[in-house]
Amino acid sequence: MDKRSSQSDKRSSSFHTEGYGKRAIYLSHEKGNYIRTDGRGIESFDEIKTFRKFMLNARFGIDFYYRISARTKLMLRPQYKANLNSVFNDSYGITQKYNSTGVQFGISYMLN
Repeated sequence: MDKRSSQSDKRSSSFHTEGYGKRAIYLSHEKGNYIRTDGRGIESFDEIKTFRKFMLNARFGIDFYYRISARTKLMLRPQYKANLNSVFNDSYGITQKYNSTGVQFGISYMLN
């Protein structure tokens, strides 16, 4: 038995920062109402065509793993996501970039 396989049977924890990247987003449809820029009433998304069809966002997260057995690991991933450009077209006059934080968790099981 080699040293690597004998260590995999023990419980262990680790972390790494491979959870980062950029994502392209394409808006396929828009529906609903929004408060007018002058504050007087609402306007339909269909009428004003305010949203960008293509946006970029970035994500950064840190992955934490805890090995339960040789084939099973628990995963915990706190992360931060942010839009790199405004969700509105430049001609609309409003700049708004959304961001969010959250935690993903799960269990992974190796089949082979």
